[in-house]
Amino acid sequence: MNHDQAITLWINQSNLLWSRLQTASAIEAGSLAAAYNILPSHKCWAVALLIAASLLLFGVLLLMMRDVQYLDAIMKCT
Repeated sequence: MNHDQAITLWINQSNLLWSRLQTASAIEAGSLAAAYNILPSHKCWAVALLIAASLLLFGVLLLMMRDVQYLDAIMKCT
């Protein structure tokens, strides 16, 4: 892999990382707002919603950790 390809790959992977960070913040904000709105009438659904959002956030966190590993590997190749 030449230097230009490594830079292009690093930029692409970095963009994926930041996109996943934005996705995580959207999941957090949306789930908290939804849970707050349905909490007075349906406490069980609010808890279930927050649990589901936590599982989604955990999945996004795993993807972000993989992205960081890829970025480190790309930096070592150059």
